[in-house]
Amino acid sequence: MSISNPVDFGFDGTPPPPENYSGLRMFQLGVEGWAEVDMPGEGIVELQLSVAYSHATTLTFSILAPQHTLPIAPRTAIKLIDEAFDESEDRPIFEGWVHDISPSESNRVDYTCYDATKRAADEVFVFSLPYTRSHRVPRLVYNVKIEEDEDKAFERNNSASIAEIVKDLLNDPIDELREILAAPDEDSSSSSEEKAYDEDDLAELTYEPQEKVVFESETLRSALDRTLSHYPRYRYLFHPGEHERKWRLRDVKAAPQVTFTLNDPNATPQVLSLVLERSIEQRFTAVTIYGPQALSSAVAYQDDLDSNGCDSSEETPFLCVTLKRLWTDQEQDSFLQNGPSGSNFFDTEVGSVFRRWQIEEEEYRQMGRRLRDPIFVGMFSPNIFGSGLAKRTTIKPSLQARWDDAVGWENLNGWFIENAANGVIQVPYHAVKSFPAAASVSVSSSSSAENFSTDRDPITFPADESILPIGVRLYYTYYGEPLKVRKPASGFEGTAYERYGIQNEMHRYDEFLATGYDRGSPVTDDERKGKFERIAEQILEGHKDVVYSGGCSLHGIHYDFLRLNKRVNFTGLDGEGNPETLDWEDINAIVTDVEFDYAENLTTLTFSSDHLEFTQVDPEQLKKRLKIPASQFVIESDEGFIPFIEIDGRRYIVSLSGKNEGNSAAENKRRNDLDRLQRERFKRGLD
Repeated sequence: MSISNPVDFGFDGTPPPPENYSGLRMFQLGVEGWAEVDMPGEGIVELQLSVAYSHATTLTFSILAPQHTLPIAPRTAIKLIDEAFDESEDRPIFEGWVHDISPSESNRVDYTCYDATKRAADEVFVFSLPYTRSHRVPRLVYNVKIEEDEDKAFERNNSASIAEIVKDLLNDPIDELREILAAPDEDSSSSSEEKAYDEDDLAELTYEPQEKVVFESETLRSALDRTLSHYPRYRYLFHPGEHERKWRLRDVKAAPQVTFTLNDPNATPQVLSLVLERSIEQRFTAVTIYGPQALSSAVAYQDDLDSNGCDSSEETPFLCVTLKRLWTDQEQDSFLQNGPSGSNFFDTEVGSVFRRWQIEEEEYRQMGRRLRDPIFVGMFSPNIFGSGLAKRTTIKPSLQARWDDAVGWENLNGWFIENAANGVIQVPYHAVKSFPAAASVSVSSSSSAENFSTDRDPITFPADESILPIGVRLYYTYYGEPLKVRKPASGFEGTAYERYGIQNEMHRYDEFLATGYDRGSPVTDDERKGKFERIAEQILEGHKDVVYSGGCSLHGIHYDFLRLNKRVNFTGLDGEGNPETLDWEDINAIVTDVEFDYAENLTTLTFSSDHLEFTQVDPEQLKKRLKIPASQFVIESDEGFIPFIEIDGRRYIVSLSGKNEGNSAAENKRRNDLDRLQRERFKRGLD
């Protein structure tokens, strides 16, 4: 390429100054290979190179040429060498493609170039098979765990790890990647094929996703981003170079640390400016994960009645607590004197007398909806003569009363939990019985055969007598201490606590902290608790420290940051040159972006110590990575207790058998019985 009519450029024909480009060499790819561009002669100025984890590496520059011209054609491959980094043409600091060309001033054209990952994001699609195979479709499936899933027939691998998926994503389109300079050229001197990744980078990515993984109509970069979301502390960055082109993965939390000294003119590199913002927003210095609450059995007796039933020497699974009445003595006296208003026994206008109660002890008030153990209950009759000894079993909470020691306890029908959180219960009538009084009949002196009075002589019937219970009790279950894990086990940790005294605890609920349920009460084991401690630790890691974010400008071009993979800290000197504590000595801020401005001879870094971005894996994904299965429950049936698994709100019967499954009549009968039971429970709305 040559510049014609230099007078149009506004200078006297002398090439522009090199602007600190003395070691820079630019090449463009033509039909005969790479050819060097005469940068000063072509008027290439204002070069800037930007490298980041979040976007493709970008090279921008301007060419002093008429704005209607195209000094370098679109989609031309460009590479930039800096001898200060490496003199070899095989190790450029940038390699990519011209993407945008914009006319600027009358004699200026601006160029934007992106590395090969930009074209990979736009042009390289993920397919079911390598690109060399003709019968491929843009849909790739892994790890189908459900046998009935239609994708089972199309899955590539049933137990693929993240590393194996990444390898497939980069191996399948290897020829297409080479065409766009996104993979190393074939080395004719080596019998082994060059890969677009480094095996060592993938050594730790051993997790096998427990859910089905599907890439459908998706491009390569998008697929890589989604795959690596299982390891948020890993980032990839493309390294250029003819035999060096690789998608390198880095654990940003393990990156080497660099400490800059502020206010030191002799420091190398010298910090020219610094913007550093500190935040304690959404900082948590402890994390507690709660599981389901323990469910315990209790029996509560009304405390002011003679038949209280509590016996400390009796062996029973039920804790004995107190049932407090929610009516006054005045209301009860009025009730005994006047009875229910009107003639209806079920009239409820007299207040709460023998209608409303509350658990006395506050710690036992939160009520469950079923018992852990079945109990026998007696049938209730509102009339004292209707009492009987008929019994039935129930696993529902039971409110009972007794009027006679010989008859025993009777279940009160129709009672309900008015307030489960505060232990308030109610019956829709007064829990009393009636004893019919003897009828008194007035007889007249009439001479009629019947000898009964006529309508002039009324018959009177006195009111029935109300019989109060001598005892009231409630069999129920209460929710107690939940399963839980905490990080740290006690106290608080992190720089937000150490430097600012923040004692802010995050609270999360996860039912899978329980390994199963024993008669309705959750249980767990040390292994499950250990896995949830890791989850709590992972969550805490992203929230416990003060966040520092910002950027700094360094004098000169510093290629130590070209591949990122650095963490920065700051120290400083006072006005007399003595070390000064800044509280920034160990912020471990991760370098996320670097920009090299060759015209200004500056290196600008952007960094953040918000480890939430780099460590916060979704808890659901982390549970799958730790292979925490769904909780196992137990259902009660006529055939005993049968285990089932609950997944995503659906319950599945667990069928266990030996190797000879289906070979015997007994086995077939057992399977048929289980199928019948499952269908019956489904009809009853329990599945």
